[in-house]
Amino acid sequence: MGWQKRGSGRAYDSKSRVGTLIGNKSGKQCAYGVKTKDCRMCSFHTNKGQEPPKHDCRKNWLGSSKAMESSVAVDMIKEVEEQSAEDSVLIMDDHTTTMARIRQSISHPVHKWSDLNHTKNTLEIVCMHCKKSTNTSPTNAYNLFRNVLAMLLYKTKMNQTN
Repeated sequence: MGWQKRGSGRAYDSKSRVGTLIGNKSGKQCAYGVKTKDCRMCSFHTNKGQEPPKHDCRKNWLGSSKAMESSVAVDMIKEVEEQSAEDSVLIMDDHTTTMARIRQSISHPVHKWSDLNHTKNTLEIVCMHCKKSTNTSPTNAYNLFRNVLAMLLYKTKMNQTN
């Protein structure tokens, strides 16, 4: 998923959200979705107090910016399932709201795996917290542990795709 502008963790006010669903085994794009809260043509004419002319308006979202991600994800999964495919495992970041919306909207069980980058980053945060709480600086041990775990996760992923 991608934002037009990056969220700070406190403010989610991007005007658009783009999502791509990629097959884990094929590596090919299965679905693509965009949610947009704004239309430049509509805004321009509305600000001038005029009725916007007929145009190819891309505005398709009225809710909050934060809710765009889960909506795009649900739309993409439904699109793939309309093509007679079934998603049973999703590899994605750790946003629980998105996974909850997917499970509410899909009639079959869907499992979530954390993607490699988010798993590695979460481990890094945990290790840094442990480092702060013990007042030690095991930088070399921390880096070795992080790299070994990343390699194990990568090899596990490669074994599952073969």
